[in-house]
Amino acid sequence: DPAQFIELASVDTGTTRAVHAWGDVVYVAGAGGIRTYDVSALDAPTELSKLHSAGLAVGLAIAGNRAYVADLDGGLKILDLSSVDNPGVLGSIGDFEPEAVDVVGDYAYAVSKRDESCWCTPGQLDIVDVSNPTNPVVVSTFDFNGFPSSVRVVDGTAWIGTTYGNLVVVDVTDPALPEAVTHLGGGYSFGTTEAVGNYV
Repeated sequence: DPAQFIELASVDTGTTRAVHAWGDVVYVAGAGGIRTYDVSALDAPTELSKLHSAGLAVGLAIAGNRAYVADLDGGLKILDLSSVDNPGVLGSIGDFEPEAVDVVGDYAYAVSKRDESCWCTPGQLDIVDVSNPTNPVVVSTFDFNGFPSSVRVVDGTAWIGTTYGNLVVVDVTDPALPEAVTHLGGGYSFGTTEAVGNYV
C-alpha cells in the first residue's frame, strides 16, 4: 500500500551517502568505505563485507560485477564484486575528488567540485575509460558552473544536478568530445538525478 509504509528492518550503516541495490545485495557508500548487505530476507538483513576507504565514499554505481565509487579523498575507485563477501579494488584514478558517478558501457562519468569556497567556480565532469579496470584513463573533461551533486547518463546525454539550482545538460555521444546542450534553472537544489524515458 503506497499510502502506508511498513518498516521491515533497520541496519545502522553509519554516515550513508549512497545506496545501490543489485539483486539480493545492497551496497552502501559512506564514511569509512563500502558495506554490502544480504537482503534476501528483507526482515533480517545481514552484513556481508566492509571495504575500508581512507576518504568519504559519496557516490556509487554498479555495472555487472564491478562497483564504481566516488571517493572525495581517493578519486574514482573500481571494485571487483565477483565475490560480494570479499570485494577488492581493481583500479583507481585520483586526479579529481568526485561527488557522484555513473557508468555506461566502457565509460564512467564522474562529477566533482573545482573549489569548495565559491559556488561560482566551475564544476567538472570527467569522462573515464574503464574498459581496462586496472588502468582507468581520463579521456575528456568538461567544465560547468555550479557545485555538482549527482549525474545520470542516458542515451548519450549527461544530466548533472547541482546544489545551486541548475540542471546541466551535456552531450556525451562522443566521450572524447563532450559538448554543452543547455542548463535549466528554477532554484531547485538537486540532491539526486534520475532520467526515465522523456522525463528527468
